[in-house]
Amino acid sequence: MKINIIIIGIFLISILILNGCTTEESHVSEEGIITEESQLGVQNEEKTEIVCNAPHIRYADDCCLDANSNNICDVDEEVNNDDNEIVEEVTDEEKLEIVGKKLGRLLELGDSAEIYDLLTPGRQSFKTKEEFVSLYDYITYGRRRVIDTDGDTIVFNRSYGNFLASVKFDELDISEDEGYVRYDITYNNGWDANSGTHYFKKVNNSWRFDGFSNIIYAGCFKDSDCYYGNNEILMQSCENTCQTETGMDLKEDEPLVCGDEVCQCYCYDETTKRGKKEYPNWKAIH
Repeated sequence: MKINIIIIGIFLISILILNGCTTEESHVSEEGIITEESQLGVQNEEKTEIVCNAPHIRYADDCCLDANSNNICDVDEEVNNDDNEIVEEVTDEEKLEIVGKKLGRLLELGDSAEIYDLLTPGRQSFKTKEEFVSLYDYITYGRRRVIDTDGDTIVFNRSYGNFLASVKFDELDISEDEGYVRYDITYNNGWDANSGTHYFKKVNNSWRFDGFSNIIYAGCFKDSDCYYGNNEILMQSCENTCQTETGMDLKEDEPLVCGDEVCQCYCYDETTKRGKKEYPNWKAIH
């Protein structure tokens, strides 16, 4: 009898011990996540461990697909690739149109400082920004800027030159690394005209303006400015100008003279000892 009681007691104790043990359930998600949920007896605490099955990888509190095994979620790579594709889809024609329209707005405003920033490095090497701004205002609009002793700017106006009312982008052409843009122009007096061709060059995969030859090569404050860098482009233009406009040769010892902020061609006839100053042909010195 006592033995039966002892056996029953052991049986009951075994049941109580088994009820206090941990039970585990495993769940596998469609995203490759295995979760193991544990219940720890009386404390009733829950713990979740995230395990990602290949080709998935751990990302924060979740798993993500990494099909190419580079430890980067494929979703993030798709976003980056989309961004790159947007950049690559911008054509040279579209880039030139953007820069061309920007130049048109700057020409309307007469913003010579911003125009200078669009110039090719080669053009900028001939004139500093300060020189370009001063020459642009005078040659283009007849405005002469002078700094007085107090540092204030004094503007002298002359009567020639129409201010631009609007400069509208018309069309463009591209030939390898050179671009050509034309505008429809309306002056303040209501006169409409086509601008002719504005030249651009591609520099480090971006378009830069390659214009204003009259200011870059022929703008001056003194005679010596006309000979900067030997200025072969201006010299060749003046030789042609003297021949076509006066029938004379370019004066050998004094071919260029600065007048009205422009390097003028000094055409001279050795026989008659007579000379004449002519403005260079802007189109010829591009």
